[in-house]
Amino acid sequence: MNPKSLLRVAVCLVLAASLVAAQDAPKPAAPTAQEKQEMDALLARFQNERTQPLFDAAGWTVLHVASDDAQKRAEPLFGALQEYGKENPAPVLALGGAKGLVKGFRNLLADPDPVMRGFAAILLAVIDDRESKTEIAKLLKPRPAVTVQDEVADALVRQFDRGRAAIALGLMGAGEYAKEISLLLASDDPVVRSGAALGLGYMNDKTHVKEIAALLKDESDEVQMCAERALAMLNAREYAKEIASLLAAPGDPAVGETACFALAKLQAKEEVPAVAKLLQNQFAQVKAMKALAIMDAGDYTKDIAAILRSDEPLSRCAALVSLGILNAGTTEDAIAEHLKDKEEFVRPYAALALVLMGSQKYAHEAAAGVGEGIDNLLSCNEFDPLVMDELRKIRERAQANLKEMRAGIQK
Repeated sequence: MNPKSLLRVAVCLVLAASLVAAQDAPKPAAPTAQEKQEMDALLARFQNERTQPLFDAAGWTVLHVASDDAQKRAEPLFGALQEYGKENPAPVLALGGAKGLVKGFRNLLADPDPVMRGFAAILLAVIDDRESKTEIAKLLKPRPAVTVQDEVADALVRQFDRGRAAIALGLMGAGEYAKEISLLLASDDPVVRSGAALGLGYMNDKTHVKEIAALLKDESDEVQMCAERALAMLNAREYAKEIASLLAAPGDPAVGETACFALAKLQAKEEVPAVAKLLQNQFAQVKAMKALAIMDAGDYTKDIAAILRSDEPLSRCAALVSLGILNAGTTEDAIAEHLKDKEEFVRPYAALALVLMGSQKYAHEAAAGVGEGIDNLLSCNEFDPLVMDELRKIRERAQANLKEMRAGIQK
């Protein structure tokens, strides 16, 4: 059981600890072995790097946009989870244990607030509750408009549940709903178009790849990003050039950042020079360097190494980890200088780079500097969920090198 996983659910909603429903019910002193096993199995499903960014994003929207009443309706569920993380199982058991929690999550699909309904759909997909597919699919249908005081929030939430339902069904691999989801690609709501593209991407449904690719020219930045992601997940390399055209797109810089990693996922080597142009852009170079490293673009080692002299510490971090992934041994000494970087948080990246290189010259300093932080330094937050498969291999390489380096130090 990992308390951080428990708290992620509760904290993302910032719900009060008062548990009215749970307080009124009997509170068993401790869970049985079976009840604990069921809870541990449920909570383990939240530890999925593939779905965590979607879950966190949906939780952020609940926190900032969902009504106070909706949050109060969810309070017993997430407050109970928070208490469980504090080793107080009574509220969870009072709700019926793991089965009771899942039932409560399913009930949120019928919440009056579309943001809470959408969050519930993503949550149920994260825990892979296949029994809720039919109810989630009902959210694909339009409902009466919801109006809130904030016009920006209104535009976001109007059909939030429809878009998130499409994503949830995609995560569940519910191919029987692919046709229905594909129709949403033509929705007049960007939240719905985005969700439909991602849903089909997660579902690995290539039938509608042409319609998804058309969204690369959508007026919405969010839709463009979701189209890029979907095409990368679908391995649609035939659209690499169109994705590359968004590397320097005006508007939200995340469009270009997503394009970097979409191209990396597709291993579109022909577009490496286009990605490399971003190295000259201080605001885009961080993601560009990491994408180039994933693409094994060793021809740009010198260009990336030059950024080690940047005044921007985040750029130095990215340059270090990228050179490590590229196994750029010629930069070993330059990297080692940053083991004593003026910014303390930069130093572990230098250590990681040397570990990735299997440096013998700096084995002691690198092993000590990286500590147990390899997974965090090579996380989807540092890179992008699109390249998680590649990152896992890089982590394995780092762990293997670290083990060997430590063994050498002990001799």
